[in-house]
Amino acid sequence: MRRRLARAAAGIASAAIVGAAVSGCQFTGFGNESLPLTHGTGSGTYTVMAQVSDVDNLAPNSEVMVNDVSVGTVKSIEFSNWHADLTISLPDSVKLPKNATATIGQKSLLGAEYVALAPPTNAAPVGTLAQGDRIGLHSTAAYPSTEDVLASLSTFLNGGGLNQLSTITRELNATLNGHEEQARELLANLQSFSGTVNQQKASIISTLSSMNTLSAQVRSQNKTLTSAIDGIPGGLKVLNQDEGDLTQALSSLNNLSTVADRVINENSANLLGNLHDLQPTLQQLVASEDNLVHGLTAVATFPLPVPVVLNTTKGDYTNVNIVFDLTSSTLQQTWLNGLVGGTSGKSNTSGGNPVNSIVKGLTGGGSTSGSTNTPSGTASPSSSPTPKPTCSSGLGGAIGGALGGCSK
Repeated sequence: MRRRLARAAAGIASAAIVGAAVSGCQFTGFGNESLPLTHGTGSGTYTVMAQVSDVDNLAPNSEVMVNDVSVGTVKSIEFSNWHADLTISLPDSVKLPKNATATIGQKSLLGAEYVALAPPTNAAPVGTLAQGDRIGLHSTAAYPSTEDVLASLSTFLNGGGLNQLSTITRELNATLNGHEEQARELLANLQSFSGTVNQQKASIISTLSSMNTLSAQVRSQNKTLTSAIDGIPGGLKVLNQDEGDLTQALSSLNNLSTVADRVINENSANLLGNLHDLQPTLQQLVASEDNLVHGLTAVATFPLPVPVVLNTTKGDYTNVNIVFDLTSSTLQQTWLNGLVGGTSGKSNTSGGNPVNSIVKGLTGGGSTSGSTNTPSGTASPSSSPTPKPTCSSGLGGAIGGALGGCSK
């Protein structure tokens, strides 16, 4: 009987091995098989996928917790594109947002690992996690394991700065020895600097805000800047093509500047002399600016000023009182003043001036007066003598003084 049972068991085992070989399956251990009576399995459940970069010691059938309460099970772990895909089974009663996070943690220092699901902490919850949803790599993480903590502590104790604490303390004491006042002053300056920066906090924030606005404006002109930058190679190509002409132009400009510098250096004395000789002329021109401006009014109505013409012509008749003053003082003041170098309104009677000799040769200078009251173009004698009017300044005054045609 026992031999028959052994043969039957051997036959069943052989059949199972052959069947596994034929079907291409691989036996990975009983731990990878789904266990009965686990959380989140059976009817009324849904499965989601979680992508993690490192599963550490996480194994299938590990617990899935929400708020430190076991609610589900890790059904399977598969490797895909340099990360692990966890298939998690949850009961329908567990409601999580679609952007939930998954974190691999450890129950105790030597305990098994689990997966903790929770709503996001840096964003608002969105939607509801449902069948077939996937928690991406950006929403998964892992708590430090015991091995990581011990490895970091070992690095700190053996190769870190703890064993150099004595050296650091000794060197710090040697540095501060005899420099306590400077150290206190440095700390006081740091405190003052920190206080000043704190007082200027609003200005700093405003500056950063302005920089943000400027960067936004620059970003809004991205297409224009891109177009300008794209046009630079074409401009450089044109400059490269015209390199010879530009070089020749710069060389010619250099030669011109050399010649101009030599000419100016050689003729600087003459140029300064001409400018010095021109100074009296400019001074006299500035001094006679009023007379020049008033004299320009007689250009259109020469030899009489514009006011005289406007005041004498009424309708189709012209009324003119002309006084000819040919006395030597009037001629010298009005016509010969510029020739003898006198100033406006003053006579120059220097005895050595030939013009004064001519003026002195004039006898008394009688005056003749006349009056007309005729239509335009017709002359008639004056009925009565008219007193001499006051002459205006400028060229009009000169003409009126000579001809006696000044008008009030």
